[in-house]
Amino acid sequence: MLGLWFVIIALLLNVFSSIVKKVVLHEKSSHDGLAYATLSFTLGGIYGLFIYFFFSGAHVSDINSLLNPKVFLLLSLDVFIWGLGSFFFYPAYKQVQVSESTIITSLQGFFALFLGLLVFKTETFSITRIIGGILILAALILLYKGKGKFKIEKYSLLLVLSSLIFALGSVLDNIIIANKYFSSVAFLQIFNFGLAAVVVLLLSPKSFRKIAPIYHDKKALLVLFFNSLATFLLFFFVYQAYKLSVVASQSNMILSSQVVLVVFLGALFFKERRNFRRKLVAAIITAIGIYLVS
Repeated sequence: MLGLWFVIIALLLNVFSSIVKKVVLHEKSSHDGLAYATLSFTLGGIYGLFIYFFFSGAHVSDINSLLNPKVFLLLSLDVFIWGLGSFFFYPAYKQVQVSESTIITSLQGFFALFLGLLVFKTETFSITRIIGGILILAALILLYKGKGKFKIEKYSLLLVLSSLIFALGSVLDNIIIANKYFSSVAFLQIFNFGLAAVVVLLLSPKSFRKIAPIYHDKKALLVLFFNSLATFLLFFFVYQAYKLSVVASQSNMILSSQVVLVVFLGALFFKERRNFRRKLVAAIITAIGIYLVS
């Protein structure tokens, strides 16, 4: 039960994070999404270092775990996956309305479920969960079905792709934490944030030159600080839930249940009222699907 409370706290942080970063990363903004991601992840790595050394305490066992080839390979793959997913997510997030992007990224829980069922054998099969997954897909079809034709834009497809990649990352996180390879989840976050920033820059070297405008924009920098802190704490609580045997699909589904609220907040703060009724129905169907799956 405590694990689910951790995920609910993460849910509130997720809503805050989704809305706040849109203040800087909106369609008309001159700021680069990948430059923003690099700064945000770097701050996340710094938060992880601070908590690990000042609250958790450094442990020799963590270094020994890193020297284990299996653990090192798993962690390296995990870091690369989070960086790769972010490479696709942030440019697309900037171009898509927050209400739509939230509905699309709810697929992350759907993908995590099927990866757990078919690949990693960490999930249990049930007809109810399959129906829930079908409802989530149906909501996505409803969202993009216009004038009798199903049409999904390039950036929306990139969000679907990033959701699949992030789902794989969350399952790997789940495996690392469930096997207690490290003494503290903050130690994992040092890598999943700090080194993910390096992966983003390696994939998009041009973004390095675009960091300065964000750094010199006081409003963007303030938003970045609060957003990076909220994102770090979001993952911190999710990882704590993993330690208490909450599986990746459950946490992703609960986090995705923000959809209805974010659709309303998107209309309220960002005037996202085009196709509002369709988006609201899609969000409600998604929420029902999430409940069935989780």
